Amino acid sequence: GRRIFLRGNIVATDVRDGLVMKGNELEWQPEKDVIFIRNNMTGTRKQVKASAQKGKYLTRLRRLELDGKVAAESQEPNFRFNTEQLVWLVEKDKLIGEKPLQMERFEKTTVTDRATADKGEMDIKAQVVTLKQNAQLNIIDPPIQVNGNLVQWNIKDRLIASTQPVTIVNAKDNVTLTGNQGDLDLKTRVLTLVGDVNGAGGPNQSQLKSDRLVWNIVTQAFQADGNVTYRQAKPPLNLAGPSAAGTLKDQQVVVSGGRVVTEFIP
Repeated sequence: GRRIFLRGNIVATDVRDGLVMKGNELEWQPEKDVIFIRNNMTGTRKQVKASAQKGKYLTRLRRLELDGKVAAESQEPNFRFNTEQLVWLVEKDKLIGEKPLQMERFEKTTVTDRATADKGEMDIKAQVVTLKQNAQLNIIDPPIQVNGNLVQWNIKDRLIASTQPVTIVNAKDNVTLTGNQGDLDLKTRVLTLVGDVNGAGGPNQSQLKSDRLVWNIVTQAFQADGNVTYRQAKPPLNLAGPSAAGTLKDQQVVVSGGRVVTEFIP
């Protein structure tokens, strides 16, 4: 009873939570609380299904470690997860990837959003994805790209947040925004950036700097506060003051809140 081998069309079920594992070769070491499944394994439980070349299930910890060409799918949210190594914490409904990974959210057969990162994890129950190191998140609606080393994506509430430096790119309007931290509400299309905020874009590549910025992705209307500077090329103009509001695409900016400096360049 120290080691059990099975070969050919293996089906192993954890009766505690309904995890079903399949493969062509199984090695069970009961005393060590571990099951090895080799030669094309799959794991299925509730709304999650995963496949890999091989896997290891730690029965006491309810931890399934998948290795080699890993593909995982979940429903509610509808998500695909591709990487080389993946840890599935079965009881906690979490997927953890420590290797470069790709994620896709889709509706029926249509991909709606994509993400890549060096590391990441997904809380399936809470519908929250956390991307770490060289993270890139591409949202289709609105069409924006989010880059950073720590990006949290709340799919259910449609919120994107980062407590580390983050870059937002809106290719459609040719606008790039950066800040030390920020959050984006995909429902209201409102982005908030805090700390060393820089923005550039519009027809004449206007530049905006401030300590805090609230930006509407759709209308490009903004409210900037703290050490605000605004520059545009055509016509040449520099503005500086405590606060500013306006839109870059229309080059309509109002600086206010105290001492305002205006510099015209002939």
